[in-house]
Amino acid sequence: MALNAEDRPRRDIIERLICELHVGLAPFQTVEGSPDDGFASERARLASMVDDGLAHINGDNIKVTEEGRDFVRLICAVFYT
Repeated sequence: MALNAEDRPRRDIIERLICELHVGLAPFQTVEGSPDDGFASERARLASMVDDGLAHINGDNIKVTEEGRDFVRLICAVFYT
């Protein structure tokens, strides 16, 4: 499957969330293909998951909580387009 410029940073974000359960978005905001809004729409879609205790957002950092480990794919789906 061929990836375009927008797919690459999203793939890397998803990989870090699945493997490390946290990711800093700052390095991805300047990568070609990243949204100009700094992933604001994705952060907004994560708000209900934060409210449910599945993730924490602190600035540009997203961390999957212990409660959210079973839902990490759902959290990652926010970054899938």
